[in-house]
Amino acid sequence: MATRFPLLKLPNLPFDEIVKSLDLWDLIARKQNNEWIIRNQEFILDEWKLVMDHLLNTFEVSINLEIVGERHLFEFLTGHPTMPKIAELTVNSDFVDDVDMKFYLENSYTDELCFLSNRNKTFRFNGNFGRFKAFTCYPAEWITGENLLSLDCESIDLGKTSLTNDDINMWLEKWIDGKSSNLRELRVEIEKIKLTEIMDGIEVVRKAGIREQNNLNFHVAPRPYILNRDGLKGFFTNTEITFNFDVSLEDDDNH
Repeated sequence: MATRFPLLKLPNLPFDEIVKSLDLWDLIARKQNNEWIIRNQEFILDEWKLVMDHLLNTFEVSINLEIVGERHLFEFLTGHPTMPKIAELTVNSDFVDDVDMKFYLENSYTDELCFLSNRNKTFRFNGNFGRFKAFTCYPAEWITGENLLSLDCESIDLGKTSLTNDDINMWLEKWIDGKSSNLRELRVEIEKIKLTEIMDGIEVVRKAGIREQNNLNFHVAPRPYILNRDGLKGFFTNTEITFNFDVSLEDDDNH
């Protein structure tokens, strides 16, 4: 079949040369050897689709996708026969409406999902989250206590939320019972941290540890933590507006 770009029929040609020949450096930029950052535009050119087809059919790639307009680029990639891995999806726009917000939250199956948008202050989400290892949202006024409980990620970072100390307390109680077992780190920013309310009814362990180095034992200052039913330790710190929670997989007291 004839094409305006027969260059794309040469799979052994370096992809850099293909992008350069079509003057697409503003859309596609190399980050690492086999990783490309792909930015959306107001519309997808046919030439751009041809380039993407060549890239996806020829190379095994990891894609970082930044959405700044409509969602058709995301749908183009997720619907591609090669099923490319989208390692990171960033929604960075004030023009993403509630329908698209819900779509991304429910249909993202990626390592990291990141929302950086001021449009979502009045948005509410009552659906089921997709699967992603890390979730970042700033600002996150729309996140409710129920949303926080239903997130099952390794890393959660929520800035400028409308959550309360009671919401964090309820989440910790669920973590103690074994919920959010995949979590490794949590950061939540609220209006004002009140640690006594967050830890209400929760047993806090403060036990000094011993760390060995060069055949010498050093006493480590006690760092407060809580235990869940599986024996995992959840270490916590806080500032005036931020609660930080890190889960240790170690069984000993030398953390």
